Parts: sequence; C-alpha cells; structure tokens
Amino acid sequence: MSGMTDWRKVSPNKEHGFVICNCNGKLVKGKQTVGTKNSLKVDANCPCGNLVASFHTHPKGIPEPSPKDISESYKRGIDCCIGVPETGVVKCYRPVSKSKAKILR
Repeated sequence: MSGMTDWRKVSPNKEHGFVICNCNGKLVKGKQTVGTKNSLKVDANCPCGNLVASFHTHPKGIPEPSPKDISESYKRGIDCCIGVPETGVVKCYRPVSKSKAKILR
C-alpha cells in the first residue's frame, strides 16, 4: 500500500489510524492521525479515489472493534481493520448492521 509506515512502531499509549482509499486500483493510505489511549477521530478524506476501509490501533488491546468502530464503519459503508502494535496482530471486519460485524481475516 502506498504511503504505508510501520504501524507497529507507533506510540504504545495512543491510538493511531488512517483511512484506506482505492485510487485507480491501487490502495493508498490517507493522512495518519493520533488520538488518546482509548479514542481516535480518523481523517476520512481520501487523497484520491474512493474510501474503502479504515485502520487503527488498539494499544495493549485486542484486535476487535468497539461498538463505536462498528457503527462508524457501517455509517460510511466501509470495512474496519484493527491492529495491536505489541503483538502485530491485525483483524479486519465488515459491518453487517449498526451493532454487528463479521471478521474478514
């Protein structure tokens, strides 16, 4: 993915995230944002193309979406990927309703 940095080397005490955009068949990372230990407002503007997913970290957590993660992804019609920097585990989810999501990988 174009513009990808090593997300495992971010501050372990804050959530980090970005959107993923499809620019003519190429996945492109949006602007990276930094939040607090428990929350993050991702900049949803794509540098080009269409918004297809969001990615953010759960510091010292588990790679499962919170109710807010699911509802925001459902509202935008995009997938949500979550990574845990300490373990390197990433899981992606597709919201199927405002409160439920199925795992993609």
